[in-house]
Amino acid sequence: MTNSLQPAIIAHFESRRRGELDNLIRRHGGSPWSAPALSEVPVELGIAQKHTVDAFCAGRFEVIVLLTGVATQRLLDEAAAVGKLPEAKWALASAVTVARGPKPVFALRQHDLKPTHIAPAPNTINGFFTAPFRSLPNCTPSDSGVTVLPFTASAVSARTSATPTPNST
Repeated sequence: MTNSLQPAIIAHFESRRRGELDNLIRRHGGSPWSAPALSEVPVELGIAQKHTVDAFCAGRFEVIVLLTGVATQRLLDEAAAVGKLPEAKWALASAVTVARGPKPVFALRQHDLKPTHIAPAPNTINGFFTAPFRSLPNCTPSDSGVTVLPFTASAVSARTSATPTPNST
């Protein structure tokens, strides 16, 4: 392995995979300076979100759109917390599931599930809703009968530390 980054100090803003990125920078001879810009803070589910989890586990959704891997895992974790993981897995296997990209697909695979549709790269929202809805009878994204119930994984907050310090290890 070359030390192509030596003796540079490399600043990065990663929070979730901070350790992995620090190690990668070190392997190439650099000194990591971690300054995570955002952090995920789990939020407690309210009444509406708990009803959404119950409706989801009861199989009341024909189409389930999975935008992030973290939210996909959180949905399954919340179902497991109330003893309904088997029902949640059944609901995902029974519905038309749309994954925006590889991260929700990975979260599904951790539970031996596969999405019905995967949005093509670059995994943006543009054109995302057209193909999956064509598989449903009498349904288009603009129909008033399509209900969107957002389920977010966490609140994202800006870090308040104004002066990050280089990692000492």
